[in-house]
Amino acid sequence: MLEVPSRLRWVSSYHFMNSNLNVYVLTYCTRVENLYGTTLIFKTLRTGFPSAFCHVVDNNSLVEVRPTIRAAAVECDVHFTQLNDNKLDHHEFIWSTLATQAEGAAVFVDADLILWENVENWTFGDALLAGRRIPTYLCPFSQCVIHERLHSSFLWVPDVAELIAKVRALRGRHFAFEPFQEFMFNLNKRWQTIDTGGGIYNALTPSQIHAFNERELNAFDHLLYGSYFKAVVSALEPSYADKFTEVHKLAQTDYTQIKGAWRMQSDFFKSLAVSDCNS
Repeated sequence: MLEVPSRLRWVSSYHFMNSNLNVYVLTYCTRVENLYGTTLIFKTLRTGFPSAFCHVVDNNSLVEVRPTIRAAAVECDVHFTQLNDNKLDHHEFIWSTLATQAEGAAVFVDADLILWENVENWTFGDALLAGRRIPTYLCPFSQCVIHERLHSSFLWVPDVAELIAKVRALRGRHFAFEPFQEFMFNLNKRWQTIDTGGGIYNALTPSQIHAFNERELNAFDHLLYGSYFKAVVSALEPSYADKFTEVHKLAQTDYTQIKGAWRMQSDFFKSLAVSDCNS
């Protein structure tokens, strides 16, 4: 097991003894009007994972919304943890979870995800990481080139022990390597981002990565920008701003009508794709 700083030891190893498949949701809401995106996953969590052990961690959300988040989570029969101090960065949550779990499979699910069917029995061959591939693109909000990765909204680690062993091996030579940490940097006068999980994605070989196929993409939808939509929408091209606005409205009224939104999102990312960091 890797050493984990004491402030990140948010769950005891006991919680991993009941299941080979552990599902993790990190909730975070800082504005009441965004609560719909923070609690969306609880409408279908057990549709997708009817028997897996699920753990929900609230990441120091606004005090007044915490009871709503907790009630929605507990109704799904999960283990719930409330963080009351400093907010965990997403990469810290992922890596500390993996380092603590140490074995079995782990799945990280964003709070603004919808699961349309049972996905518990998904397998990915010899892959060490599985998820939805997002191309390198120019983010209209941050104006950063965000490098290709598997999106962290629905990220599978089929064998935690194997991935940890791979990271250890990589650190043997690349001692400062951080597999999940996101960071921004300026190179050749172009701002760029390695987003959450981008480091490990680019360090693995193609055979160690499984990008979701169409069948798998049809099994879920991700709201995108569920925690900060108002901050982003004004930066979007008008036609896509309208499409994303409609999806967010449906999330608050009839989420079942969102099914298939991933296709529009894929077109969105393709429209912003860049072939290299200087494009």
